Parts: sequence; structure tokens; C-alpha cells
Amino acid sequence: MRLIDIQAFLGRERQMQENTVVPQMEVLRQLDDNGSDYAILSHRWGNEVEYREMIKLSKLKNRDDVRSRDGYQKLLHCCKQAEKDGFQLLWIDTCCIDKSSSAELSEAIDSMYQWYGNSKVCYVYLHDVEGDSFPKKRDEENFGKSNGWPEWFSRGWTLQELIAPRDVKFFNKNWQSIGDKRSHVSTLHSITRVPFHVLTDGLFGSCSNAAQILSWAANRKTTRVEDKAYSLLGLLGVHMPMSYGEGKSAFKRLQLEIIRQSNDHTIFAWDLQVERPRTTGVLADDPSLFRNCHDIVRLEFDEITEEDKHLLPEQGKSNMTDDGVRTSIITNAGILVSLPVISYSMNPSLVKVWLACRHSDDTTGDTEGKTKYQKLYLAYRDEARPHLTFKCNYGPVLSHGFTCSGTFPDENIGNSFTLSAMDPLSIVVFSNETAKVRFSVVFGNYFGQVWVHVIGDEAYENGTSSPRWAEHVRDKMWATGHNYVSCMPKDRDPSTHCPLSYRKHVHLPRSIWDAVVYYVSTDRNVIVVDMVQCAGCCFKGPLTWTKIGVGCPEFFHMIG
Repeated sequence: MRLIDIQAFLGRERQMQENTVVPQMEVLRQLDDNGSDYAILSHRWGNEVEYREMIKLSKLKNRDDVRSRDGYQKLLHCCKQAEKDGFQLLWIDTCCIDKSSSAELSEAIDSMYQWYGNSKVCYVYLHDVEGDSFPKKRDEENFGKSNGWPEWFSRGWTLQELIAPRDVKFFNKNWQSIGDKRSHVSTLHSITRVPFHVLTDGLFGSCSNAAQILSWAANRKTTRVEDKAYSLLGLLGVHMPMSYGEGKSAFKRLQLEIIRQSNDHTIFAWDLQVERPRTTGVLADDPSLFRNCHDIVRLEFDEITEEDKHLLPEQGKSNMTDDGVRTSIITNAGILVSLPVISYSMNPSLVKVWLACRHSDDTTGDTEGKTKYQKLYLAYRDEARPHLTFKCNYGPVLSHGFTCSGTFPDENIGNSFTLSAMDPLSIVVFSNETAKVRFSVVFGNYFGQVWVHVIGDEAYENGTSSPRWAEHVRDKMWATGHNYVSCMPKDRDPSTHCPLSYRKHVHLPRSIWDAVVYYVSTDRNVIVVDMVQCAGCCFKGPLTWTKIGVGCPEFFHMIG
């Protein structure tokens, strides 16, 4: 690694102040981090001094401009602090790495965790802390842009810079000492959610798993999207080549490297409920999806205690010694794993799999359904799945005194909308306050296939709002698409090849109304919602789709 010779740097600075510069003075030395005692700086970047400026400073015509930068003053104060503490060498990422060399930059990123870990002391410069004490509680007034804490705690790279060094000392804006890592361990735990023992003793022997480590990075930001992955390499013990420009693929490559090196199932335990997922595979596309995984516990297959075994189904227990369950293989067909599989009672097209991990407070297992142990290929590439566009006409039903009183999602829904694999369901609620009746139309995208259903509200008078009822319908219908897609009409007239039109209706309780949905079997997914007076032949529940014509000019006229 390239280190600053503190005496040479401070000597050159004195010479520049006295205007007696010796141009050939060298301030950087190439040394081995394992055999050198050095201090290291962790900070938030600003207007910094780079490598080329550092080695040529005494020859630069604009050297006074460089020396007036905040970055240079930070470097100067850091060298003075290190000299005061008895060090002769200092490492700072801004000027000790030649970033014009991609090979050197890649090597530095790959070695960064080791370099911080081998340092004798790490100085953390909190540029936005003006007081003479370390912040003990969230302060939105002074740190509102960084979640109420100094900005240093919101950055991606500083996570490893907090954990790796054994001795970490904090300084405020004026380089006054405001404590160290051990004296502030309780506050640091509250800010970062990093466990106490990791803060005090590091990751070695801590048994922290991949999901836990990624959860610590969930709220952190980086300037380059790739650095969300690269800044975690050392913490996860992973080595992989850097490729700036690959975007979010970097984080997926990181997860694949974790899978290659370990059988840590926590990597699959990211939380779908954190935000609307943006991926169709088993790998997360951002650390934020691990936000709620700080208490995930990894279960070793050969160390599962009797207390934990009840969490696994019987079929899974009997195969615990199978080598297949201990390994994961990345293939072009997916990630090959062997896992206990449970049939999902609500949807035969889906299964639940048991992972060798759990939340620390989870003491019960859900083993409902038939269990079997089998090999699975888990897709890790995002696969393009068709988006479905619906074109709707609500005019007929609105003309009968009904209003659109609720939708799901909330931002939905106009006369034309699209459903994707990530957003496969939309619900529109229509109600008539005078008649005290309402119904919902459910639109679905089931793996690229359209389905539509209509539901009457049997309990409209119980006070549930229409938006809340839309959510209730969503919870009830989200896993039933396989039932309804098989009933959707898909055929065309065999003689003319024209699209056919169909209708489905449901009787609204305590009324004379039938809610009717018309559908045309065309790629446009045309839907018309209407209301008709009940003929007295209804039975409970919606009727099946009934063909009403070929082409049906009147129907198309209704759509406009």
C-alpha cells in the first residue's frame, strides 16, 4: 500500500509556508501493510487533494489554491494528529490511490477492509459536528439530511471503516477529540444496528451471517450504485473484480459470490415487505431489501439443536445428512439447491421452501401442507414477463348512480392501465350509497395471462370503507389467479377469426342489481363494466363467462 510519510509531508508544508520548497521531496512511500505501523483516516469526501496533486504539489503553479482546499486542510490536521500520537505513516484514500489506474483502484478496493483492519488507529473526521461532544441522540435540526445523525453514518464505505479497525477515534469539525468507538459503543449500536460484540471485537468469530451484514448497509448511500456492492466485499469476505458501469448487477454478482463460497441460506431471506420488489429472481437488487434481517439467525445443518429441529418438517430432518442440502451450485438454469418443499394450499402452482435460518424470536414453524425434499433450480436472472394493458369503460355503470369509491393500489386507476409481474393485481370498487350496495372488479396478470373477476360485497353495511375493502379483496384474491385464468375465454370465432365478446355477472345482495363485466377476447384486453336489473334467476356467486356475440359492434361502440 502507498502511505504518507508524515514528517516529509509536514516538512514540505513548512517549506511551502517559508517559500523554500525542495521540488524533489517525496511524501509517499510504498510499504507492506502487515509490517507497518500506520494511522488511517475515515471521512466524508469533499473538495479533496488527489494522488497526482499530492506528488507534484511543490511544482504546481496553483499549489496555494490546492492548499486552501478543505480536503488539504483535513489532510494537514490529520497528519498533525497522527504525529502527536507517535505515528510516522498515514493512509488516506483520496491521495494514496492512483485512481487513473483501474488495476490499482481495483486492488485498493479489494484490500480496503484489510488495510483498515491492520491500522493501529482510525481517525473518523465528522465534518458536520460542531459541538465538543459526540451526538448522543437523533438531531433532525442539524443532521436532517442524513436521518438525524452525522452524515458519515449514512455512507456506504464508512460501515467497514467503523467495524474493521480495533481502535477508532472520533473528531469534530475543528479536530477536537470527541471520544472513541468503545466509549460510544451503545450510541453506535443505536445508530448502525451493528451488534455490540462486532463493534468492540470485529467480525472475526462473530458468526454474523450475510443477511445480518447486509441489513447494516440497508440505509446507507453511495455516490456510485456499484459501490453499494463493492463497499461490502471485505465485510462479507468476498473477492470479485470491479466493473464500474455495471449498475445494480454488481450487487447481484456479490450475492452469487456469497453463494459460491458458503451455504448461507440467509442470502435468500430478504424481506419482500420492505418496499415493492423490483426483481423477478431469488436475489435482491439492493441492500435496502435486507433492512429487517438484522435478527436473522443462520442454522448450521450439522449443528441444529433439538430445540431448533422442530422448525423443520419431518421430511427435511430425515435428509439433513444429504450432501445436497449442504451445497449450492450456480448453473445457467439457476441456483441448484436441495431443500424441504411444502405445497402451498392456497395455490398449487406455488411452493414454500424451508431455509436454514430464522428470526431470533421465531419459535414456531409453519408446516401446513404436504412436505417433500427435492432439488430446485432457483432463478437468479430477471426474466422479462409480459405486461398486460387493460382498456376499460366505466361509463355504463356510472350512469346508474354508482361511483368509483376505492382502488388498490391507491394511485390506481384510470381507463387504461398496465399490470406487470411485479404489480400483478388491481382492484376497482364501485358503490351506490343510496342503494347501499357495492362491488369490486379484480384485474390480474398471472404469469403473462389475463384474468378478470367481479365480487359483490355481502357485508357492505358493516362500516368498512371502500379503500379498505379494496385492500381486503386484494388479500383474498392475490393467490387465486391460477383458478381464474383457466376460466378466461381465449378463443375466436372459427369461421371469421374475429374476437368474441363475453359477459360475467354477480348479483348484489339486498338489491335488484346485477353487476356485469363484459370482456372481448382480443390482445387489447377490453373491459366494460355495467349494471343491469336482476331478472330473478341469479344464484349466490358470479356466473361463468357467457359468450354474447362475434365482433359485437354495439359492444365496441360502448368502448369507444
